[in-house]
Amino acid sequence: MLHLGCVAGGHDYHFKKTFQNINFSYSDEKEDTYITVFENNHIVSDTTYEATIFYLIRQNGTLHIYHEVHTLGLFPYNTWLKIFQENNSKVDELQMNHLYDKYLLEDGQYKLKAFSGTLIQ
Repeated sequence: MLHLGCVAGGHDYHFKKTFQNINFSYSDEKEDTYITVFENNHIVSDTTYEATIFYLIRQNGTLHIYHEVHTLGLFPYNTWLKIFQENNSKVDELQMNHLYDKYLLEDGQYKLKAFSGTLIQ
């Protein structure tokens, strides 16, 4: 449930109709720390996808490998709008297509939309 004065945003909302299996890679370094992240998003059902993330972290010459797996929901666009409406929220939509395109491991586009919701009285 959303609370008065709360702003919902900063999260990418995936829609059943446009989501696709996709792979990303990110990397960065600072001083003696090097990080590479591989992310695989894979549709596992009509309503969920699995995000598997591997972290390769080199610190002071030592490699550490971590991973995590999350099962996340896929919902129709109108379901998201209904949730905001039921919580008496004013919603602004932000088109963020191409924000992650440079991290894709294959050709294509990553369609992304974010909502910013403010509760109204």
